Amino acid sequence: MLEKLLKFVHPEWIKIFNEPTSTDATLIDLLEIAVKEVIATGVKSCPDSADKILKAFNVDPNDVKCILMGQDPYMQPGISTGHAFANLGEKWQPSLQIMVRELEKEYQTSDLAQRFDGSLQHWVNQGVLLLNASLSCEQWKPNSHKEIWKPFMTELINKLNYLKVTRESMSSLVFVMLGKEAQSFTPIIQKEWHYIIYRYHPAVETHGDLKFTGFYQEVNKYLAESGQELINWVE
Repeated sequence: MLEKLLKFVHPEWIKIFNEPTSTDATLIDLLEIAVKEVIATGVKSCPDSADKILKAFNVDPNDVKCILMGQDPYMQPGISTGHAFANLGEKWQPSLQIMVRELEKEYQTSDLAQRFDGSLQHWVNQGVLLLNASLSCEQWKPNSHKEIWKPFMTELINKLNYLKVTRESMSSLVFVMLGKEAQSFTPIIQKEWHYIIYRYHPAVETHGDLKFTGFYQEVNKYLAESGQELINWVE
């Protein structure tokens, strides 16, 4: 099963996955444990196909400049694409609808939702790593695989700390942590090297009075400070 998953991972990520972590195990080792635990649950999971579980890692890590982290994949079967918050087709999940609403506010446009690409591929192409704190969940049970993925994600964040520091250009990453599950990993991030933006998860609006607010121009502010190309969030 693991070999099948790794077929969709960029070769540069494979190199990182094979490096020792603070636990001496590699990310490949931790990934294998997580996958076995997911299978051992014996229930249907989301995403619903192997090519989607590690889809966030099918781009060159050297191109990443922003990590956008949510909680876990959409819990409804057939919805998750493997990129956090992304949707295919015209009917979007509430989280993406709310995020696009705030994008419209920041860029003062009223027709964005009609032409916006919900796959979020244009974000990915510009160096946004669309990641969830858990890479899977049981169908209809959000956050159900939280403990399964925690060891892998902890060491992944540790690796991301050094992703740009090893480059000649030595520029910072921008971490956008949406919700408490994503934010639980922030103590690992080297704050003296990287920028961290905190927001509620957009789904909070579907459960109470809390409001999600945008982060798009704040990300670009930090990218500008560190001499990196800005992200065109709109298209």
